Amino acid sequence: MKKWLTENEIYFKTIAVLLLSLMALVVTLAQLLIAYNQTTVSNEQRKLQELEQSPHFFVKSYNVYDNQTQYYEERVLEICNYGGLARDLHTIAAVFFEIELITKDHKIINASIPVVNYLDTYIPTGNSKETLFRVSGYKNNRKFVNFQQDLDSYIKEDKQFEFGYIELRIYSHISFDTIHGKHINEYYFIDRGCKQIPFEEGKKLFKKFRDSIISLDDLTAEKLIKITQEMQSTS
Repeated sequence: MKKWLTENEIYFKTIAVLLLSLMALVVTLAQLLIAYNQTTVSNEQRKLQELEQSPHFFVKSYNVYDNQTQYYEERVLEICNYGGLARDLHTIAAVFFEIELITKDHKIINASIPVVNYLDTYIPTGNSKETLFRVSGYKNNRKFVNFQQDLDSYIKEDKQFEFGYIELRIYSHISFDTIHGKHINEYYFIDRGCKQIPFEEGKKLFKKFRDSIISLDDLTAEKLIKITQEMQSTS
């Protein structure tokens, strides 16, 4: 037996070295796995911390009642932040008239028309959280309701149209820097609530709005119908 052990000593030593090397490899892999898990946890914690410290915006919309005229004269937006601090904050509101006309021969004409001067007054509140800006326009809601009535009257008198419908759509663009130095652009559609829309969609909408020269103060029902027909013919 002793002789056999002596003759095979080299094999035992080789196996021992291999086992030690394997154990060292296992330990190394275990250390790498622990380091990876710690890094992953650290990254997740950092992301969670950044999320908790990031601004979270919400845009409110409401009509203001005038006790003197007994009418909801103005539509107002409030830009609110219920999250972390936002730096270098900028906001702009975009307004579109969504119009649909149906001709006597049942042809449907649709257009989305950007209109300036509906929301054109921006008042910062001075707050760092909650309501940051109020955006309004002088008697903008009354102007829009009056415009709706003028459009209805014009369509009734015009022989080429059977029906006409107009709807107001409001969007908000908010750009800001986080406390971590990230520059962010967000776009929202404001209806009964506030819904964030995709970046590219918002960017396209606001480019169209910035290129607009159609003012609510100068707009008439006849002009709107003409613009709608022109946009339909070029689309």
